[in-house]
Amino acid sequence: MTRPNGSLHSLLASLDFASTRGLATMLVGPDAPPNHGTVVVSCDERRYIVDASILHGEPLELGRDEPACAPQQAWSAHLTNHDGQLLIHWRALHNPDGVDCRIERTDVAAALYLELYERSRSRGPFNQQLCGRRNRGNSVIGTAFGQRTSFEADGTVHRRALPAAQRLAFLVEELGISEEYAAMVPPDAPAPPPPA
Repeated sequence: MTRPNGSLHSLLASLDFASTRGLATMLVGPDAPPNHGTVVVSCDERRYIVDASILHGEPLELGRDEPACAPQQAWSAHLTNHDGQLLIHWRALHNPDGVDCRIERTDVAAALYLELYERSRSRGPFNQQLCGRRNRGNSVIGTAFGQRTSFEADGTVHRRALPAAQRLAFLVEELGISEEYAAMVPPDAPAPPPPA
């Protein structure tokens, strides 16, 4: 589960958008359980996925006969219906070839969403290591699992190690985070083993 999408849902609700919490699965393994929270927002009698972790640039409309696609940018994402399952294919920093995210439910009660989030806090792979991403222009810059990664408009991917000594400068100069907040980011810790 992801904290950014819980915060996005709260923000949209505070702005009087009709939004619901969604439950999804990043298909990182053949038997992966639901492990991702997302947000569905209704506007003008249409429903859209808006996901603060996937960062697809434009809402992806649900209920279309043809695939819904974010603009063809370095961060393109595609929402398709595959054998009755909604899948978002998107480019993750740690997997530039793409990851599928299966939408399980589009209306999850707050209590269940928070329960699933709490369960994921101790075992989520992004909870122990710095992960940050920024879409800028037609490119993406970010870091995950100790790597600095960029996706360029022409499809080029650049990856290199991001040493601990360079993290603060990266967060401030390339991701645009204030130095005060960037200095609060703790050092990476080893990720826990996946649950049995």
